[in-house]
Amino acid sequence: PDFNLLTEDSIKELKREAETFTDSLKKSRATVEACEKSVEGKQREDVLKINELIDSYTSEKEKWDNLYTAGDRSLHNNQNIYNSVEKLKNDFEEKLRVADVYENLKKTANGEIVSDNSKITFERYIMGSYFEQVLYYANLRFSKMTGGRYEIVRGESRDKRISAGLEISVRDNFNNKERDISSLSGGESFQASLALALGLSDIIQQRNGGIRLDSIFIDEGFGSLDNDSLASAIETLNDLTGNGNRLVGIISHISELKNSIGNKIEVVGTKSGSSIKIITD
Repeated sequence: PDFNLLTEDSIKELKREAETFTDSLKKSRATVEACEKSVEGKQREDVLKINELIDSYTSEKEKWDNLYTAGDRSLHNNQNIYNSVEKLKNDFEEKLRVADVYENLKKTANGEIVSDNSKITFERYIMGSYFEQVLYYANLRFSKMTGGRYEIVRGESRDKRISAGLEISVRDNFNNKERDISSLSGGESFQASLALALGLSDIIQQRNGGIRLDSIFIDEGFGSLDNDSLASAIETLNDLTGNGNRLVGIISHISELKNSIGNKIEVVGTKSGSSIKIITD
């Protein structure tokens, strides 16, 4: 501007405007300073709170990190323990399965498992196999002694609480019925016993490399036989001698036997004691 053109009034007016601007500037500065002070205090307070929150969060995070690490370690250990227990469980179940097999085998061998209403031990099962052969040879003589009427067969035990396998019954071929061996008469029971003894003798000889049993002794029992049965028994015993190759000894007081046996020893009772008399053909 061209200050030469300013008048005194213009200068005064400019001076007043300058003073007004200066006052306004001071007020503005004071306002700014007040605002700065106000903001500055709040900023420090907020920062402190934020820092406290950050510290608290950091501490809490560290705590949870430690808990997570411990939990992860515990989970890992528990997983190892679980795997070990699972392996032990599988091993135990396998051993239990094998043990069940052996337990069933033991019970079967001991006849503890009932099958078909029978309790048969392993020993009796094996003995039953031999017993079948004994019965076969026994019946060859028993059938002959009874005129083809009777045959000894394997029976079933009536008492299911005891082991089975060696019971015998008798089949009556005249009426085709099977009944208990105890239903035989005294004479028939003696014939059955004699047939079984001879059948056992036959099996023993076969199972021992052809070893011969050259002697057999029978103690009584003939008194229960009727005449026909006695004659049949004597015929059977005579067949056993094998033309003199086997000794058959009989202990009896039956007169019919005395008369049918050539070589014998008689024991006679006297007042002074018993005397022995040897008689030969």
